[in-house]
Amino acid sequence: MNFKPVFAATAFALTVAGCTNMAVEEPAPAPEPAPVLEPMPEPPVMTESGFPSRAPSALPGTSATPIGSYDTASNEERAAATSEPTGNAALGTTLATLGSPTETGYWVKTDLVASAQSGSVAYNGKTVNVELRPLTGSGGSQLSLSAMRELGAPLTDIVEVQVYAG
Repeated sequence: MNFKPVFAATAFALTVAGCTNMAVEEPAPAPEPAPVLEPMPEPPVMTESGFPSRAPSALPGTSATPIGSYDTASNEERAAATSEPTGNAALGTTLATLGSPTETGYWVKTDLVASAQSGSVAYNGKTVNVELRPLTGSGGSQLSLSAMRELGAPLTDIVEVQVYAG
């Protein structure tokens, strides 16, 4: 049997079959333009005391109230809180979170005291004079917004503070 005609016919068929897949492709559609993003607000300028020189505005497109607007401590309250620490008797160490931002002033609610008294709290080398308020039950303590900001403590963290009575 002569394989030349079979081989030639097979080669011809494969060649013709390969040409049928050579379709002209349509051009790809033009990409859609990127959405226009609103610029991010500028960060507040920090002063030496660690407080912003102006309250940061809410993010664009939101109606959120900036946290700084809840800190309504007066300059006199800040001066008293940052004066020479009044607490000299160590009560202990406690884990604290942000208390109600609507309760103004410098205070800590803790189960380390049974009645309200003056004292101080320390965090990362900073000390603030506060009113020590009793907290019933067990668990962590709560710090006022003004105290947390003055201490430089992250508002969303659980922080370990040292509590002093006096």
